[in-house]
Amino acid sequence: WVFLPFGVIALAMIMTMFPSVPKKEKEPVDFLGSVFISLVIVPVLLAFSWAGSKYPWVSPEILGLFVAAILALIIFVFVENRAINPVLPLNLFNNSIFSLSSLANFILGIGMFGTMMYMPMFVQGVIGASPTISGFIVMPMTLSLVTASALSGQIISKTGRYKNIAILGLSIMAGGLVSLALMNMNTSNTTATINMIIVGTGLGMTFPVFTLTIQNAVGQELLGVATGSAQLFRQLGGTMGVSVMGLIMNIRMNSKLAVLLPQIEGTAGLSPELADKLTVLKNPQILMNHEKLAEFARNLPPQAQPYFSEFILKLKEALGFGLSGVFLAGAVVIVMAIVLTFFLQEIPLRTTLAEKTDDEPIPQEKDIEGSLEPLK
Repeated sequence: WVFLPFGVIALAMIMTMFPSVPKKEKEPVDFLGSVFISLVIVPVLLAFSWAGSKYPWVSPEILGLFVAAILALIIFVFVENRAINPVLPLNLFNNSIFSLSSLANFILGIGMFGTMMYMPMFVQGVIGASPTISGFIVMPMTLSLVTASALSGQIISKTGRYKNIAILGLSIMAGGLVSLALMNMNTSNTTATINMIIVGTGLGMTFPVFTLTIQNAVGQELLGVATGSAQLFRQLGGTMGVSVMGLIMNIRMNSKLAVLLPQIEGTAGLSPELADKLTVLKNPQILMNHEKLAEFARNLPPQAQPYFSEFILKLKEALGFGLSGVFLAGAVVIVMAIVLTFFLQEIPLRTTLAEKTDDEPIPQEKDIEGSLEPLK
């Protein structure tokens, strides 16, 4: 509810302050393409959301969703090749800048949403901080993201260069994710906050670049659909990435628990009922709810208290091990984005709304002012 007033204010500002757009001739809406792109995206998102939690990865439900998405994709390609005004013109992918930037946006979504989703779990579950403290640790990432995004935008506007900014930002973000992977139960809140600032700074420097490259590389009539596609690939990367990261976390955590739990001595002397109760603690979600954890401890008999404390320590260690794998996997995919960016062609920034075609020759590297002169 707290966000509702902001939404009302934003709506009022859009209605009163949004620039007027001249009306164009009506063009047919690609309803069929819209339906089939939804039939591609929705099953994929459901599959990645449910796999590993609600259903096993190789269950008929998950495999069926993937098969349905592939069939819908084939039909979507067929429909778009014949549409007068396609919802996603497939010839956009002939543009290497669009294709590479879309893939980079997808990877960036994995790194961004993976960090934002799993960092609170580390702070609350492994370090043991309260949800309020967790929020204060994650908040600097957003603030540094916004600040770095504004500064990098100014630099790009003044210099006309963006490729090196993207590479630098991705490198900083990868370094921040590696620093997150090195954290453990003894990590202080201050260290966690600094690591989040590093990730946010790198993300902020990179965040606007790949949308800018897409907008700068397509014709004016495709600006809207190209920009929407950039957002789509980033959101898809985030949704799929969170699910895959969760799978990595569970595999690593369970393998660690298999090693750590047998190390707890004396559990054989407990009754089967008490042993079953302690087994419930294998679920890392219980570490997120400190009140429920304290209540669980109060309801245990005195002889089970020492084992309970040791269980919690082992569970925190296993959860930290699982999450370090998540952050390390995020760093690896960001390194993949760095490699992609090296292949990204840097062309002069558009300085007017004049239409630019994909066949337009790309100026050779030279003085920025000189290279922008033909576009002026």
